[in-house]
Amino acid sequence: YLKRADGSLTIVGARVTLEYVGDGRKLRNPLAKLSAAEIRGLWGVQVNAWSPAVARGLQQLRVRHTCLSVNEMITKEPQRRLPVLPVDLRCLVIDETSSDGIQDFTALRELVALRFLYVQRLAGSPFDAKLIAGARGLRLLMLGGQPIKNPAALGRLTNLRRLDLSWTKGVSDLGFVRGMTALRWLNVD
Repeated sequence: YLKRADGSLTIVGARVTLEYVGDGRKLRNPLAKLSAAEIRGLWGVQVNAWSPAVARGLQQLRVRHTCLSVNEMITKEPQRRLPVLPVDLRCLVIDETSSDGIQDFTALRELVALRFLYVQRLAGSPFDAKLIAGARGLRLLMLGGQPIKNPAALGRLTNLRRLDLSWTKGVSDLGFVRGMTALRWLNVD
């Protein structure tokens, strides 16, 4: 909640998660209880569980002003595929908390409006940089700590200002940064 000058409270964030109830789990989806106007006013949404109702709620976001954070709990077994997210999304954080992480990131290919992308994985197959090469407006990209496949595809992201490739495997040639004229910060520890 945000407390306004007049003392009123405005909802600015929501967290979708699973709750353990008895021997089972129950989806806790605050988006289902919010009005369309309240959803459009959110600054951030953390999604740790997935359902069709969650997907419908996310479609109501004002995605140009909302940061979406997800983890591996939103995937379906056995493919562990990232679900389709709002195509106009500008800010996405993928922050995995277990080694059973997302394996299929194909849905990222549709997110061409991204401005900020942070991907933190604990294990799994290499992250394919070709999947985000169409996000030409991307300004901040953090892929540190994971193996990367097709790193040369990052060279298409000419509007990048900040690129974190620290502790990555699979990046042996940084020639792709030559055309990144907007790049101001590069971390390749």
